[in-house]
Amino acid sequence: MEDMCRNTVILFQQEEHKVQRSMGHLWTLLFTALYVIMCPILRSSVEVYRMQAEPRGTCVIIDCVGSDGDILKETFSRLHFRVLLHKWPSLEDIHCVLRGQARTQDLQGHDAFICCIISRATSSDLLATQQRGPGLSLDGIRQLFTAETCPGLAGKPKLFFIQSYGVSEPCGQYGYRDEDLETDSPATTCAVESIPTEADVFWSLCRTNEQQLQHSGHQSVYLRTLCAALLNGQRRKLHLVDVHTEVNAVIYDHNQELPGETYSVSLRHTLRKNLFM
Repeated sequence: MEDMCRNTVILFQQEEHKVQRSMGHLWTLLFTALYVIMCPILRSSVEVYRMQAEPRGTCVIIDCVGSDGDILKETFSRLHFRVLLHKWPSLEDIHCVLRGQARTQDLQGHDAFICCIISRATSSDLLATQQRGPGLSLDGIRQLFTAETCPGLAGKPKLFFIQSYGVSEPCGQYGYRDEDLETDSPATTCAVESIPTEADVFWSLCRTNEQQLQHSGHQSVYLRTLCAALLNGQRRKLHLVDVHTEVNAVIYDHNQELPGETYSVSLRHTLRKNLFM
């Protein structure tokens, strides 16, 4: 009789464990189903910049040192941008190209605008093909593409990637100042929503010493890393800020290994939504 009771208890415990396992499987299936149903809903609730136009927009590349312009062109072409590469432009050429882009009516049909600049520079000015100043104000370049001065890009992301090769700064020399860049709004019939003037800007500026240009076959670690990260980020569906974080990590490792060839990357952005390239 005692053995029968013991066997009954064991049998009951075994059946209880089966029920618990079955309930565990049931909960797993339930949570999996909820995830499959809710994930697209949650993802769609996150605001994302529209990036569907063909082409996505215009990418202007200004290469004043004769390096890395071609790889930037290849990268942004693969990201579905119409690329305009200008090699060895003068300050006046840069002024005309950017002012023309800010005024073009084509921007209304684009989803984004990109400007890449490779140039010698002081702390505040581009020098283009010049060895010394005066130069072209970096702040003035950004002001060309605000919502107020460039309504065609209002509410759309404006991305700037700048490789600056620093030179010593002379005193008392001034080139194109902000007021010289003629940031008056072009005539346009498009309706502009109320958006802060400085909104939707992604400004990535990398500085290094101009002495690096003396190295045969020099290529910017920042720009090469950026190109690889953008293409990799597109495949992995990373938004742009996360892509730039990965660029920062590579630059940090490079600076640790080669302290004599350091790069300093700064990012300022006013993006209001996630941006997937």
